[in-house]
Amino acid sequence: MKIKIATFNIESGMGLTNSLKHFLFFWRNFLPHSSKPVKKAADFINNENIDIISFNEIDNGSFRSKNQFEIINKGTNLKENIFFPTYNVLGIANQGNSIHSKYPIITHENYRLPGKGEPRYLGKAVISLDKEKISFFTTHLSLNDYIRKEQISEIANIMKKEKYPSILSGDFNINDENELSELNKLNYQKIEARTYPSWKPERSLDKIFLSNHFKILRSYASKLLISDHLPLVAEILLEA
Repeated sequence: MKIKIATFNIESGMGLTNSLKHFLFFWRNFLPHSSKPVKKAADFINNENIDIISFNEIDNGSFRSKNQFEIINKGTNLKENIFFPTYNVLGIANQGNSIHSKYPIITHENYRLPGKGEPRYLGKAVISLDKEKISFFTTHLSLNDYIRKEQISEIANIMKKEKYPSILSGDFNINDENELSELNKLNYQKIEARTYPSWKPERSLDKIFLSNHFKILRSYASKLLISDHLPLVAEILLEA
C-alpha cells in the first residue's frame, strides 16, 4: 500500500521566514498573530495529497493564535487527528505536537521524555491502513546536547518494543549525526533533507525513520516557506 507522509515544524504559525523577521517580530511568540501561515499549511496538505502528517510547535487554541490544530482539521481531508500537548503557558501559548491522518487512528499515547527545562514528548498513534496497522510517532527534541542524548536513548527503547510497522518523525535538533547512534542500532531507514533554516537550508534537523516493512519511493524538502523549517515529505510503500 502506497502512502504519502510528511513532518513539519510549523513554529507556532508565526510566519518568521528570514532572520530579520525573527528579530523584528519576536513578539509573535506572545501576542496574537495571523492564521495565514497555518491556512497555507492546510493548502499544502491538499495540494500535495498528503495522507499522514506530523506537526511540531503547533498551537491548540491560545491567546497568541487561533486554534491551529482545528484549522488543519477543518481545512483538509485529514479528519483523524491527535494533539499531544507539550506545554501551556497561562493560556498565552498552548503548544504541542500533532498527527493528522486520512486513515483511522485506533489508539494513541504521549510519552514524557527525560530532561529538565521545556518539556519534551514522544507522541504515538496506531493507525489502521485497511487491513494493516502501523505505529506513527512524532517528537521534538531538546536544544541541549546532553538532554537530547537521553531522549534519543529513551525513544530507541520505546521503539524496540513496537509490534507494528513503525514510522518515527519530527524535529531532532541534532548537531551531529553520531547523536542518532542508538536509533541507528534499530536498523531503521532514514529520510532527511536540508530543512533548516527555511530561507537558506543548511541543516537536516527534520527526519523520518522507517522500519524495514516500508520501501522508500521518493522524498524531498518542500519549498513551502511559512516557518523557519521546511516540510519533509516522503512517498513510501508498505510491503506485504
